[in-house]
Parts: sequence; C-alpha cells; structure tokens
Amino acid sequence: MEGNSKFYEGCGQEGPIRCIFLCEFHPTAGPRITCQVPENYISKEIFDTVSHYIIPKVQLQRCTLTVTLLGSKILGFPVRIDNKKYARNAYYFNLCFVCDAWARTVHLEPLVKKLTEYLLSMELETEWLSKQSLSGDAKELNGLMRQVMQDINSRRMCTLTVGTTTTHLTVVRVNTDPAPVKDHQVPVFLYSRQSFVADQWDLTTNQRFRRNLVFSKTYNALAAGRNEVCRCGRPHIDYYMKPHDNNALTCGQPSTAPVDLELRRAAPVE
Repeated sequence: MEGNSKFYEGCGQEGPIRCIFLCEFHPTAGPRITCQVPENYISKEIFDTVSHYIIPKVQLQRCTLTVTLLGSKILGFPVRIDNKKYARNAYYFNLCFVCDAWARTVHLEPLVKKLTEYLLSMELETEWLSKQSLSGDAKELNGLMRQVMQDINSRRMCTLTVGTTTTHLTVVRVNTDPAPVKDHQVPVFLYSRQSFVADQWDLTTNQRFRRNLVFSKTYNALAAGRNEVCRCGRPHIDYYMKPHDNNALTCGQPSTAPVDLELRRAAPVE
C-alpha cells in the first residue's frame, strides 16, 4: 500500500506506455479502433465513452489531446485528410499512446506528433493506413506499433523503417530548471569529463581551462566572456547533460579538498 501511495495524478512520475492504438472514423460505423497493441487493452465500452475526444471536431484537429479516465491516460494527435477519394471526402485517424492515469506524459507529446506526421506522409503517398483498414489486414501497422512501444519503454528511442522511409523517435527528458549560479560558487565535475560530447558544446563552454579551484566569476574573466553569458553555461550543462537525474556539474562553496575542474577559455593564460 505504501509503495503505491507515491503514484497519483500530478505526482510527476513517468510511467511506461501501456498500449498504442490507431482509431479511424468509419463512414458508416463512426469512430472505431482499427488496431491496438496489446489487443483489447482499450475495450469498446471505454473507447465509445471518449470517442468524440479521440476523433474530434475540426477545431481540435492537429492538436495534442490528453484524456484521462478509469485509470488510463490517452494521448493523441488527431488528423484529417481532405480528399474526394475517401468516403465522405475525408479520412480521419488518430494514433494514441495509453499510459497509467498517474503518469506524466508531456515528454511523449513530441513522439505522438512526429509518429502521426510520419503515418500521415505515408498515407498521402501510398495510402498505407487506409489500405490496411479496408483490407482488414493490419499486420504491418501492428508490427510498427509493437516496435514503438517496446523500444520506447526499454531504450527511450526507436528507429522505424517502412519501405524506403525512415524516422527516428527519441524521448527527450524534461528536467527541472537548475539553480542559478552565484559568482562565489565553484563548478565541480561529478563524473568523468570523457562522458561529455565536447563537440556539441556552445562556444562559451567550449573554451578550455584547467585549474584546481576557481570561482565562477574568475572563470568568466579567464574565458574572456561576459559574466552573465558564462554564468549561464553551467546551468546549461547541468540541464542538458545530466544522466539519470544526477547533476553532471555542481556548484558549491569553496573547499580545501583538491578537485578536478575543466572549463574553456579563448587564449592561454600564463
């Protein structure tokens, strides 16, 4: 009981993708689920309850929508294609991710949108979705959704290839804003510098300087940069390069203990 008490709506915890499904607007049956992985995770009764949000009116098309009910959170990006070749002159579909109701899903929104855009481009080029729907054989779509769910849950990234088209999906971690850096604080690496990809650093951070113990303000002068610009470098490293919620770099009070520091400067200092 105590172990589950930390999971509640708004707790900020991330959870796995429990299900991925594609729904369409059938010209006679209305909104329906065409394919889902795993099968029958979302029942027809639950889907019918929220179908007008999953396949919404035109005002909500191409918007990220999140619906929470009965212990599940459904995240989708509904799309409509206007073309006379379709019944009712339009084709509506929505690829949805399903997570636990308590789970934080903001980091999945770009994935849902990008994957939907990928399916949209294939539908416009080869009718990849509608043909599978009409034939009743959605093996390719089923395999694609299964790969996305497994790869994102296990590796937080996925590479999809359909025919000659390829797309890459990556979960970008949204971290809390780092604390502001004060002039008297000292930047200290908490793990090996070799873990960083230095070629991807900005120009200010990419000026190297080694010294045992230097205040942030001193680094700013040695880097020949503006104080406010250099001071922003440390929070950027902290935000974008920290793995597994551990700070890559920390700023603390001066200490007599020897530390190994590395920043960057424009020219050698004698």
